[in-house]
Amino acid sequence: MVDQMKKRYGVIIFCSFLLAPFSIVLADDHLSSEQEEKLSSEPLSCQAVVDFGYKLSLVNGHLWAASELVSQNQFELAKRHSKHPSEEIYTELLPYFKAIESRGFSEELSRLSNLFDANNTVNFPAAYSATKQRIDRHFVELPLSDDGKRVIVYKLLSQALTEFEVGVREGSVTDLQEYQDARGFAEMAGDIASDLGPVAKGIERAKTLWVGLVPQTDQKIDEPIILRRILERMKAVLDDESRKTLCVGLG
Repeated sequence: MVDQMKKRYGVIIFCSFLLAPFSIVLADDHLSSEQEEKLSSEPLSCQAVVDFGYKLSLVNGHLWAASELVSQNQFELAKRHSKHPSEEIYTELLPYFKAIESRGFSEELSRLSNLFDANNTVNFPAAYSATKQRIDRHFVELPLSDDGKRVIVYKLLSQALTEFEVGVREGSVTDLQEYQDARGFAEMAGDIASDLGPVAKGIERAKTLWVGLVPQTDQKIDEPIILRRILERMKAVLDDESRKTLCVGLG
């Protein structure tokens, strides 16, 4: 199955437009409705493949936070994160699924979310595992180069920083959900970066910014200086004009 999907992506990439510069990829976090309409009728470009990987990782980040909160018996908080992907992100993935002729993972996502409505959190671990496996399979099948993965890591960390700065003010958590979202995105960035060299160690250090997903009210939260430094270093590498190969052709 994986080999067949890779061959299909290889054809898609071969037919796509020339790769966009890193500066364009880093800037476009969301495709316009016009771009999404084009995706449903045209072959996927490499930039679209990177965007797909990024959005898959956002979904994974939300669900990771939900899973961690369930394990801590924080069911109401977990419910918010389990419903967020289906309410805000999944619809943006539909053009991609159409382009690759995939059913996606809406069934798994709905089954996971519905567990909270039925107060059936006992079955959450199994449902989460099934959903994550489906998402991860889509990600693994993407013909991303190491540079393409680095762009996704950069975008995830950028989003983590944005949400961290919204969720934390003057050392205190003021928006718990944003704070938790940020942690989930950092976790996914770390997973993807695990085979990308020194950046993985930097992300591990950055995770210490979060003193748990539900910190005590008197716990002081540090400024995200380390996260900003990682992003600055990554941007310098990704802006290098000699590094533009985000996707690889598959024979």
